[in-house]
Amino acid sequence: MKTIRLTLGILLLISMFLLPNAESQDYTKLGLPMGAKMRIGKGRVYGHVTFSPDSSLLAVPTTVGIWIYDGFTGKERNLLVSESGIANSVAFSPDGKTLASGHYQKFHFWDVNTGKLKQTLTGHQGAVSSIAFSPDGKTLATASWSDETVKLWDVASGKQILNFVAYDDYVESLAMSPDGKTIATSGNDDYNDNDTIKLWDLNTGRLKATLTTEGFEQIRHIAYSPDGNTIASGNGWSNFSFVRLWDVGTKTLKDTLLGHGDTVLTVAFSLDGKTIASGSRDNTVVLWDIDGNYKNTLPNHTDTVVSTAFSPDGKTIASASWDSTIILWDAKNLQPRVTINGHTSGLNSINFSPDGKTIVSGGDDRIVRLWDITTGENIRSYTGHTGVVLSVAFSPDGRTIASASGPNYESDWYGKDPTVRLWDTESGIQKQILFGDRTATYHVAYSPDGQVLVSCGSDKKAIFWDTATGNPLWTIAGKARTDGDIDLNGEGVGRVLFSPDGMMVSSGEKSETSVWDTSSRQLIATFSSTSNKTSASAFSPDGKTIATLYANGEIHLYNIATRTRKTIISGHTSDLSLIAFSPNGKTLATADFHEESIVRFWDPDSGELQSAILGHQNGVASIAFNPDGTALATASWGGTILLWDVPSVINLLLHESDITGDGILSIHDLM
Repeated sequence: MKTIRLTLGILLLISMFLLPNAESQDYTKLGLPMGAKMRIGKGRVYGHVTFSPDSSLLAVPTTVGIWIYDGFTGKERNLLVSESGIANSVAFSPDGKTLASGHYQKFHFWDVNTGKLKQTLTGHQGAVSSIAFSPDGKTLATASWSDETVKLWDVASGKQILNFVAYDDYVESLAMSPDGKTIATSGNDDYNDNDTIKLWDLNTGRLKATLTTEGFEQIRHIAYSPDGNTIASGNGWSNFSFVRLWDVGTKTLKDTLLGHGDTVLTVAFSLDGKTIASGSRDNTVVLWDIDGNYKNTLPNHTDTVVSTAFSPDGKTIASASWDSTIILWDAKNLQPRVTINGHTSGLNSINFSPDGKTIVSGGDDRIVRLWDITTGENIRSYTGHTGVVLSVAFSPDGRTIASASGPNYESDWYGKDPTVRLWDTESGIQKQILFGDRTATYHVAYSPDGQVLVSCGSDKKAIFWDTATGNPLWTIAGKARTDGDIDLNGEGVGRVLFSPDGMMVSSGEKSETSVWDTSSRQLIATFSSTSNKTSASAFSPDGKTIATLYANGEIHLYNIATRTRKTIISGHTSDLSLIAFSPNGKTLATADFHEESIVRFWDPDSGELQSAILGHQNGVASIAFNPDGTALATASWGGTILLWDVPSVINLLLHESDITGDGILSIHDLM
């Protein structure tokens, strides 16, 4: 046995540039990390969308950066990507030349014309969740949910000019008055159940007034009317959801607008101040007049509406939803002019089709999606799960997709669906539902001949199903039983995988990785680490080696026939959770979905690092090689899939002369 320590560097492959003529480019290629061929999906909408002052652009903060769309046609114009990752908030300067974006502990100023990053400022201790320019463009106000503060910045110099604690608990939303004299905030004091709106003097930071009600409610978003006389707030708590209108002059509640069936997350005024658009968890956009009268409902979304905005020219209403779409509505006839697709929720699992032409994904939006890897198009969606989709797999012939769902938590977010569902790949028809005695199913995998499907779940068992009949064949759940089933140690079975020839399966729990003979259903080998928990395992393509990840960051490679450990690969700083062999067995890919978001490529024979890539900023949820091993797909909690050119990525590390020192590519020692 030999222990290999990681002494090579890591390539932080993040491109920090924009394509100024992005409207002529394929949007799947925008803002890519070096070594990546394509980005599938655009990332989940993570804040409120906003139009540029001339209505020509729409800025959308997401988990991958800021997407810039044509404000009328919805065509992709640019993607602003930085090392800061998730964009929580955006605001255009009044002259439209600068875009400010809020991120974790920092915010950026971007040149709208070129897409270049102009300046980065820091000061908050948490995510910059709200951001607003003063009407003259000289001052920027920023607020952070977690550090409870509001800060004012001189835009020209970048210097902080004012700082005050707005709430004891959190700051939910911020808005600038049209006359530039007042900042309105919503948030919570003393960790109670009733949010308030506070009005602050822009010059001194002095509290001018507090707007509150006697009820228990959260104020999720606020907006000033163009004349500054009214503040609209989106409210909700439990079963009570409404829009409130506040009189700024008298500091009193004017009206409460009832009509939404769940929490109101966003409010926006039209430029003439006559119409308010509100969006809710009830999946609708509701239009009201300034007097509080109901006007209309825009019902096209199928999930929570997180943002609404009017274009300054009054021609368009934008609504963004967790259903992966942004709709641009014609403000006159209230019909959708264009639907922008691709803003998917977090992904949990991906898998290549056997022919390598498509990728299947499952995620938090409860939808199984099929993607064309040439165009990046979502060519088919499979709907039926009522819980988050945690695992997906293709049958060996590619004709069927298996998906697993859960967990069965008592909440609307996760749903109540512990099933395994089988879908006809071509038609999208649901062929079968497999039920186990469990509350959630975490993992599914096919045998190489496609005759057996294994699922693992919260009942601490792995169930092997006959794919023809849908009947259970046997289980792994504890110590060996007399009834022929296999029982491990009662602690629960993690991922179960078939060997390439289908003659063995591996299972993991606690510190053990077990290998079973599928014919006799007998345990043939156990590999363990005395002090570390098993995270995941993978068979080599020849079936002779099994690689196991442990909680301390080590990778152990075992010879199955001799029951001996071949290699220990060390160097990770956190718990690894994902592992995959390339089809030729010459590369082992590993990833950590908790903190680092780094994918590493190893030589499984020598244990040496071949390369390391950092493309996702939101954690890596799943990895998969394509059938010929030339590409690796990585999926993120942020809702995107990156396709990496494996030979190019490995070659980048081997040729350090490719590093230009321009910030696009750098080497960092991990030791």
